Amino acid sequence: MRGIILASMLSIVLSATALAQSDQDLRNAGKRADEIITYGMSYSQQRFSPLKQINRDTVRRLVPAWAYSMANSYGEEAQPLIKEGVIYVTNQDKTVAIDALTGKEIWKTMVEYPPETTRVVCCGIVNRGAALYQGRVFRVTLDARVIALDQKTGKEIWSTRFGDPKFGVSGTGAPLVANGVVIIGAAGAEYGIRGFLDGYDSQTGERLWIWVTRPRVSYCARSIRSCPSSTEAPLTSRSSRPVTARLRARRRAEPRSTSGTLRAVVVAALRLATLSALRGRPLRSRRRQAIGATVRGSEAAVVRSL
Repeated sequence: MRGIILASMLSIVLSATALAQSDQDLRNAGKRADEIITYGMSYSQQRFSPLKQINRDTVRRLVPAWAYSMANSYGEEAQPLIKEGVIYVTNQDKTVAIDALTGKEIWKTMVEYPPETTRVVCCGIVNRGAALYQGRVFRVTLDARVIALDQKTGKEIWSTRFGDPKFGVSGTGAPLVANGVVIIGAAGAEYGIRGFLDGYDSQTGERLWIWVTRPRVSYCARSIRSCPSSTEAPLTSRSSRPVTARLRARRRAEPRSTSGTLRAVVVAALRLATLSALRGRPLRSRRRQAIGATVRGSEAAVVRSL
């Protein structure tokens, strides 16, 4: 009886160890052909697989072995991860674990978010992948949360919000893990948010740091309104109004695109410079300064000496 108990305990320990990817495993990611444990294959993000059996001569013999439907009417852009014969894949509303040999679903965890969230998500209602670390699966959600799931059962361990979807903040990118820190990047620049990277404790979900990628001064200077003064000011957009209202106001206020005008000015400048070169005469100073076009009010593009 004691031997059976010890064997059972050893089996549990070995199983947990197999799932517990270490920092060293992540640093060596991409060197093994039987696993993909981080987005992009490795920290280099080159997506190069060391597979040897599949090459130019054998690739023609590949045939479908099984199929699994993600039951999703939107795009599928996630890179699957593979560890110990299990495939982990995500999309906008679910995370699933699949047996790599049989295609059988091991577990599925749905992602729920308010239906109005999709109004402020640009360029596809998608998710681009997950991260694996120490027996957990990490991902972000469209309603601006980063969550941790148990890698063996799919049960949610923690969930932390990193922004407010009403202001255009969302999550679609795959997290990366380094030295126990889950690093995510906010989506939503199409709606005027200040971009940022966040670092979270992989065990507790506590935010450890934030790095805003867009300077606050230039961000506020381009707006006719002052930046909001709340604690969310570094992360939200130039107005405290929801993004849908701002979009409607911006469409009414903004002039039509001037890219065609700018293109015409550049072409005219090139022609003028070419004619002057053929005639052997340099462009006059006043004429050089006069060639230009104002773009979107405050920004200017000027073609000077060519």
